[in-house]
Amino acid sequence: CLPSVCKPTVPTAFSPNGDGVNDVFKPAFNCELSYFRLLVFNRWGTLVYDSSDATEGWNGQNEDEMMPLGLYVWKLEYQFTEDAEDPIRIAKGNLLLLK
Repeated sequence: CLPSVCKPTVPTAFSPNGDGVNDVFKPAFNCELSYFRLLVFNRWGTLVYDSSDATEGWNGQNEDEMMPLGLYVWKLEYQFTEDAEDPIRIAKGNLLLLK
């Protein structure tokens, strides 16, 4: 993959309501990763999700409690295998949790 082709696709909303459609917030990648970390924060800046497993995603819960609907902020740190010599890339954005 070329660096311009290798980039994450990150949804802007999800609905963890158990209907089997968009129940998990998870970035998608089109190239192999050598490093991954996803953090999600609530509107007050409290960390509600932290994972270094790219196969997992956030199900809208924090400590087994469903978070309220609203706007959250995510930070994604990642590195593709093809450019392991380059610094870790960082992406940030907003996420709407719907029910």
